Amino acid sequence: MIRTTDITSFTEYRKRLKEHHSMVKETGRPLYVTNKGETEAVVLSPDAFNELLDLAELAKLAEMAAQSEAELNAESGVEAKESYRRLVEKNKLQP
Repeated sequence: MIRTTDITSFTEYRKRLKEHHSMVKETGRPLYVTNKGETEAVVLSPDAFNELLDLAELAKLAEMAAQSEAELNAESGVEAKESYRRLVEKNKLQP
């Protein structure tokens, strides 16, 4: 849920930069910065940003795991070592 206190214009953002950054840090909520009524930027605390990065990385790993499992199931006649080599090569992983 976006609160009206989490939305500001670029003009107000510039005027009250330190106050806005303190609010983002204290609340953990993003600040939406608008220009002519349209959101132009979103300011996040470092913790919130890192949490989003962690979630994105987990989603990517889950996608890779599901794809790898599907490929392994489709290649049931392929030797395990060959299958492993293909997965490592395809996903640019360290063996």
